[in-house]
Amino acid sequence: MSYLVDFYTGKEKEKENKLITLESFYPTWLEHKSLDTTQMSYMVRMNNDWKKYYIDDPIIKIPLQKLTSAYLYDWCHRIVKEKQLTKTQYYNMSIILRQGLQYAFDCKIISENPFATVKVSTKLFFVKNKPEDEKEVFLYSEQELLEKEAYAEFERSECSFALAIPLAFQLGTRVGECVS
Repeated sequence: MSYLVDFYTGKEKEKENKLITLESFYPTWLEHKSLDTTQMSYMVRMNNDWKKYYIDDPIIKIPLQKLTSAYLYDWCHRIVKEKQLTKTQYYNMSIILRQGLQYAFDCKIISENPFATVKVSTKLFFVKNKPEDEKEVFLYSEQELLEKEAYAEFERSECSFALAIPLAFQLGTRVGECVS
């Protein structure tokens, strides 16, 4: 009888919500997140970030309702320092927490999003030094060899992807621009 009372008063749902951890909620959030995009590479990156930053961390075992802004603040700062994250790496890594906890709030699993007030000082982010020009550009002799090999690959395989290399040299595009 008490189960029915709890069920109809919403107390049963509250009990269930108290057991939800980041580990148990992640698949639900990831499925929800996949509705936002058609890019599978985005979802793969999200899963890679989950494995890289979360899977072995105790944070995933803590019930969502017990996560506080102070705990998340300390956790984020610790991860940034330990892993020497750049600003981009941090924002990519924290999407799981930021958007996951917002979705948990939207689903009424938690009464507020504790991550909403967490801010990491930009001074903590690791800055990668720009590679030397000698490592970023090809010499003219290297360009000729690469173009020759690309044309040979095209002749062998009849796959036009190889032609992207001479095209990139002619247009002066970056790799990502050429691939797009």
